[in-house]
Order: sequence, then C-alpha cells, then structure tokens
Amino acid sequence: MSELENNLNSEENFEKEENTQNNETDNKQELDNNLGTQEEETKDELSAADKIISKLNKNKESTSQESSDSEPVKEVDVEKESQDKGAHKEAYINKNVEDIKNKYQQLERKELIDAFKELLDKDEEDESIRVHIESIKNFFYKKRNEEYNTARDAFVADGGIEEEFQFEDELEKKFKDVLFIYREKRRQKQEENEKDKEQNYQEKLSVIEDLRNLVNGTESLNETFTLFRNIQQKWNGIGQVPQSRLKSLWETYHHHVQSFYDYVKINKELRDLDLKKNLEIKIQLCGQAEELILVEKVVKAYKDLQALHQRWREVGPVPNENKDEIWERFKDASTKINKRHQDYFESLKDEQLNNLKAKVMICEEAEKLSELELDNPKEWDETSKELIKLQDLWRAIGFAPKKDNNRIYNRFRKACDVFFNKKRDFFAQHRQHQNKNLEDKTEFCLQAEALMDSTDWKKTTEILIGLQKKWKQIGPVPRKYSDEVWHRFRAACNSFFKHKEDHYKDIEKEQFDNLKLKEDLIIRLEALIGKEVEHEALMAEIKNIQNEWSKIGFVPRENKNDILQKYKKLLDKFYEKLDIDDGKRSSLSFKSRLEEYSSHPRGKDKLRQEREKVASKIQKLRGDISVWENNIGFFAQSKSAESMIQSIQQKIEGAKENVISLMKQLKEIDDLRRN
Repeated sequence: MSELENNLNSEENFEKEENTQNNETDNKQELDNNLGTQEEETKDELSAADKIISKLNKNKESTSQESSDSEPVKEVDVEKESQDKGAHKEAYINKNVEDIKNKYQQLERKELIDAFKELLDKDEEDESIRVHIESIKNFFYKKRNEEYNTARDAFVADGGIEEEFQFEDELEKKFKDVLFIYREKRRQKQEENEKDKEQNYQEKLSVIEDLRNLVNGTESLNETFTLFRNIQQKWNGIGQVPQSRLKSLWETYHHHVQSFYDYVKINKELRDLDLKKNLEIKIQLCGQAEELILVEKVVKAYKDLQALHQRWREVGPVPNENKDEIWERFKDASTKINKRHQDYFESLKDEQLNNLKAKVMICEEAEKLSELELDNPKEWDETSKELIKLQDLWRAIGFAPKKDNNRIYNRFRKACDVFFNKKRDFFAQHRQHQNKNLEDKTEFCLQAEALMDSTDWKKTTEILIGLQKKWKQIGPVPRKYSDEVWHRFRAACNSFFKHKEDHYKDIEKEQFDNLKLKEDLIIRLEALIGKEVEHEALMAEIKNIQNEWSKIGFVPRENKNDILQKYKKLLDKFYEKLDIDDGKRSSLSFKSRLEEYSSHPRGKDKLRQEREKVASKIQKLRGDISVWENNIGFFAQSKSAESMIQSIQQKIEGAKENVISLMKQLKEIDDLRRN
C-alpha cells in the first residue's frame, strides 16, 4: 500500500456511508406513499367486512343450519408467529453498544482475531453479529496503526529513511484471511437470501392459489375457516420476497382475502373479535413508533420506522369507529420521525458546505507542497510530515456535498500523488548516489586493508589519514551497508595504527636505554679529562668511546640535543688538550659521524644525506673557484690590482684544498655505502 493510500484508506467507507444516507432521504417519498396505500387498504378491508355482515344477515337461517352441523369455530392467533418473528435478531442487535466496545477494546490483536473466528462459528443472522465484527475491525486496525506508527518512528529515529520503512504484519494477514471468510459467508448468505426470497415468492403464490381454491370448496364453515386460518399462518410464516413484487403480491393476497370473507359469510361477532385484535396490535405499533421519536440516532429511528410500517401493512383492518383515530396517531408519529430525518439531512448539507470550504484550503496547501523543489532527504522528510498532517486534517473533516465530494477528493489526491511521486523519484536518484558512494568507500577499504601490515610508518600514516579525509567528504551509503563498510574501514585503519603504536612503544623503551648508555659514556669521558694518560692511550680510549657512541641508537627527541652537546663539548676539550688542529678535528668528527651512521637503523638515509651535503659543498667551491679565476683575468689588466690578485689566488688555493679534502670524504662515504 502506498503512503497516500495508507493515510486515506477510510475515504471509500465515508463515501459509502454518505451514499446510504442520501438513499435514505430518497426513500422518504416512498414512505409517504406507503402510508397512503395502507390507509386505502384498511378502508377496502372494512368495506369488505360490511359486505360480509350484510350477506350474513340475509342468509342467517342457512348459516345457522350449516354451523349447527359443524364444530364450533376456534379462535386462532394468526399474528403470534409474525409478532415473534425476528425477536432473537432484535434482541441481539439492541445489546448495549458500549458494552460491546468495552469488551473488544481490552483485547490484543491476536485475541481480536480469535473472537472474530468465534463469531463466524455462531449460527446467527449476519445482521446480528455485524455490530460485533465492526467493533473488532475498528479496534484491530486502531491497534495495528499504533504499532505501525511506533515502529516507523523508531526506524526514522535510528537514522532510517521513512520511504524505505517496511512493516511486516503477520497478524494483519491472518485478520484479512478471517475477514475474507466472513465476507464470503456474507456473500453466500446474500445469494441464499435472494434465492430464498424468490422461493418465498413462489410459495406465497401457492398460498394465494390455495386461498382462491377455498371459494370452490365443499367443507363446512368451521372447517373452511380453519383452513383459512392455516393459510394465513402459512402466509405469515413465509419470509421476505423480492421488493419489486411486494406490492402486486399484497394486492392479490388482499383481493382473495376479501373474496374469502364474502364467500364464508363470517358472522359479525367473530369479525368484531378479529378487528379488536388488529386494533390492539396497531395500538402497540403506534406506541413503538412514538418511542422512536425520542431515539437519539435519527437514521436508526427512520430504519426502524420502515419495519413498523411493514408490520402495519401485514395487520388486518380495525373497527370502523377506530380506523381514523388509530391511523392518524400512527401517521403523526411517522411524520415527526420523517421531519427529524429531513431536518437532519438539511443540517448535514450546511455542514458539508463548510467541509467543502475547509477541504479547498487543504488542497491549496497540499498543492503548494507538491510544487516545492527539495534537494536533500531531510527537507523531503520534514515536508512529508507536513503533508501527512494535512491528510490527518482531511480525515477529521466530514464529507463535502455529494456533487463536489469526488471532485475535491480527486484534487487533493492528485496533489498528494504529485508530491509523493516526486519524492519517490528523488530517493531513487539519491540511492544511485549512495550506491556510487558505497563503491568508493569499498575501494578505500581495500586500500586500507592492503596497508594493514605495512611497517613504513610515516608514509602509510600519511596515506591512511588522506583516505580518512576523503572518506568524510564522500556522502552517505545505503543504510543497510553503512555500519558494515564503516566498521571494515575502521578495523583496517585501527589495525595499522595499533601495530604502529606497539612499534613506537618498543622504540621509546629502546631510546631510554640508549640515553642511559650515552650518559654512561659521557661519565667515562668526564673521568678521562682529569687523568694523566699518554697521547696514544688517550686517543685509543677516545676512539673506543666514539665507536661505542656510534653503535648506540636514537635517544628520546627531547634529550637528543642536550646529550649531543655534552658529548661534543667533551670531545672539543680532549682535542684542545691533545693540541689537534681544526682540520684534524673536523676529520675526526667526520669519521665519528660516519661510524655513527653505519650502525644507525636509518644509516643508509643518513649517509645519503651526508653525501648530498658534501657534494653540494664541492659544487659550490668549484663554482667559486671558477668565478675567482675569471676575475683574476680582469684584474691582470690593472697595475694596481696585484694585491687583490694575490688575495683571490689565496682563496682559490684554499678552496682547491677544501675540494680535495671533501672529495676524500665523498670517497669514504661511497666506500661505506658500498659495504
């Protein structure tokens, strides 16, 4: 079911109710016609009774003789069965509706289904259980909607997209299965009723034929009258007939009843008794009609009045002196009920006009929302909530006038359809973007997983941080893959950084150990300063300390400069003590550095950097030499430039010596790199 259909699913039921109400209004004229026909039928029957009495007086002697030869006429209550007819149905339907609602309101949906099934198993008239089934259906879907809204709101609160929400409801499927069985039984019952009505019609035609044949019978009066009463009972015991044949059937029946009265020449006392009983029944019908005037539900009162008129039609004539009075009483009650019914629908028309105005305003708001151009899911969700609120308002408003109701409903539905179609298209395109984002993020996962075991800590760290930044720039992926792809990427990154963290923890411990070793060497150097040791022995000891120093790895960064400065200062003191010139000192320092690089974890990189520095110095000195030599050529043309030439010449010689020294250093570096 679409979102619009789910929110407007009661509209059709409202339209059916309105059509029923309008049909009831159309039936008002038919009721007035029935009242007039009933009055004429009563007069005809009384006229027939007068004729019978007149004939009885003329044939009194022959009738007395015939009666003396037969059994006494027995009074038969021909109305009893019709009075009792439908008693069970009326008692069932008239149960307290509030009690029924309270009964089913307390039940859960599964219990409501069980109660529904129990009702289907009862052998009762369809109308007698309809109130129960309607209550069950209303409470079932009310509870189902509550569960649906709760699940949907929870899904959206968790970050879900409302359009993707799905609600699997096995109980609703079971309920629809039971509802289908009920409707099938009801349909079959209706078909059976129509067949029964046709069968009843044929049976009543047979009864009329039997009634007509009484005129030609040869039985005694008592026997004939007994047969007549049996025919009446049989007639009253037959159920409903098709509405289209009802009037002609009753006219034929009353015609033959009148013929029978003429034929049997019933005596006045028996006739008076029959009229008296008919009067009592019609007095009861008048009382029931007057009670309906006070019934709060106007439509129900009108329907019940139709049943009373049907009963009135079935009752025979009353005494002539009472016929106008009893008829006017019944007609007066009927008129008041009809007036209430008419006024009710007049007020309903005014209400429907107001409803139309309200629905036009709702349509205008819905059309504004359908014209919006939205570009992100949040805006669509917020606007959807606004439209759903309009749908709730629509359902809360009653019907518009019949001629406008379908038109205004179609206008509102069109606006809703336009909005939700646009929303569906947006999210379809949005899902395409999400799928593309999923492909990109999956590729990032593969790259991160390929670097999980890398030990190139710096380069890999830069790559992973770059991937993480790009990850944040990519939009969302489909919700069902969101957690999975994120956990995959995060696990790969965390694995590398955990290895890196463990590695640097080991390095940190090693660096502190190295710091302690170098501090011990400094202590040894400080101890040598105060000793009187021969030059050769002192140089050998210093060389040993330098070798040990170079073999020791890194120290913590925050201690590196301090420990190195202490070490250099102590070496400078020894060089001064040993009277070593700057060149020799520089050479010793250079060799010390090379030895340190050879044992360093990143020694190759250090040697490469050192070679680049030496090569750069050589290149610069050669450039200077070239410039100076070129300048000497200019100075040679001047007699006063001799001192200047001599100074530049000294610079050139010094630079060449430095180049030679640096070339030796370059060779030492290359030899060490090859080894």
